[in-house]
Amino acid sequence: MLACDLTAKQQMSAKQQMPYFLYDGVLELGEKAHFSGEEARHALQVRRLSCGEVLILQDANHRRFATSLLEKQRHSACLLVEKELTPPQESPLQLEVMIALCKEKALHFAVQKLTELGVSRIMIFRAKRSPVSFQPKLLTKWQRVALEACKQSERWKPPQIDYFDSLTHALKNAPPLQKQWVLHLSPSPALHLSDSDSCSSCRVVIGAEGGLTDEELATCQQHHYQMTSCGTRVLRTETAATAIASHLQFLYGDL
Repeated sequence: MLACDLTAKQQMSAKQQMPYFLYDGVLELGEKAHFSGEEARHALQVRRLSCGEVLILQDANHRRFATSLLEKQRHSACLLVEKELTPPQESPLQLEVMIALCKEKALHFAVQKLTELGVSRIMIFRAKRSPVSFQPKLLTKWQRVALEACKQSERWKPPQIDYFDSLTHALKNAPPLQKQWVLHLSPSPALHLSDSDSCSSCRVVIGAEGGLTDEELATCQQHHYQMTSCGTRVLRTETAATAIASHLQFLYGDL
C-alpha cells in the first residue's frame, strides 16, 4: 500500500507515535507550508516519511499542528496544515534543580532526564569539587540535549538552562522559592515529604562527587536552604538529581 493511501485511522496512529518537529516560522490552518532545514532533513531522511503521511509540527509561537506531506525533495517538503493540536500541559510545580558541573556524560544524562521529568529550570554551577572545567560549547550542547528530550517527552518548551562559575553566583541569581533544599550526605535527615504538604515551587541544590564543601554548605544555609539527604545510599550526581526530581514531581507535580 502506498503511503498516500493511508486510512485516517492509520494516519492518526502514526501521528500519535511520532514526536513533533520544530518549524521555524508561524503556521496557520489550511495553508501550505514550506518545511526545510535540519528538522526537515531529520523528518525526511532519518524517519523516511512519504507523501500522505502525518507530520506533527510546532511553530515559533509554540502552537502544534498535524500536517500532511504533499511533496518532498531531498532537504525540504511542502506540507498542508490540517489540524491544531493541544500540547500536554506543563507541570503545575515550578521545580528547579541547581546541579554541580560534573563529567560530560553524567551531566548529559542529568539534563536529559530532568527535562523529561518536567523540571522548569536547570542551574549548572562550578563547585569546589567539580572534576572538569567549563567550556562555552557545553552550554550549547546542554540546550540541544534538553530540546531533544523536550520533543521526545512531548513538552512544548525546554527548561531554562544557565551556567554559573560558582555556587555563590548561582544562589545570587536564584529568587527564593517556597521550599529550598541542599542535598548532603548523612548525618543530614533524609527528605521525608508527604502529599499532605502543599508546594507550588521548590529548588534543590546537588553537589559534585564527594558532595559540597563545608564552605558551600554554609553559603546555602545563609540563603535559607535546608540540608537534607536521599537516605543512606551514596548516589552519583546524576542519579540524585533524577531521583529527587521524580520524588518531588510525584508529590507536588504531575507524575
